[in-house]
Amino acid sequence: KEGGRIGIYPEGMIVSEDTIAEFKRGVGVLAQMNPDCVIVPMAIRGVNSFYKRAFPRVGSRISLAVGTPFVPDKTKSPEMITNDIRQKILSLYNSLPALHE
Repeated sequence: KEGGRIGIYPEGMIVSEDTIAEFKRGVGVLAQMNPDCVIVPMAIRGVNSFYKRAFPRVGSRISLAVGTPFVPDKTKSPEMITNDIRQKILSLYNSLPALHE
């Protein structure tokens, strides 16, 4: 309402493998409800090795890709918006180099 920014992890969890899990529907619901919503897709690779234990591992490597901001099509269903967001993030994720421990 006041023009703030929020970060959302649309999978709803840290995934135990180096992959992209299915997204929760809520990300599409929030995008559809907010008429001024602009989404900046981001993908991170290597988070699972960073958090192998309760605390972050020193010396762990992660990669981050930031995509082009976009306004979701509010005429689509929340599920379709969620899928559009996931496809953009998946494309970014696949562009990141594989990390080796």
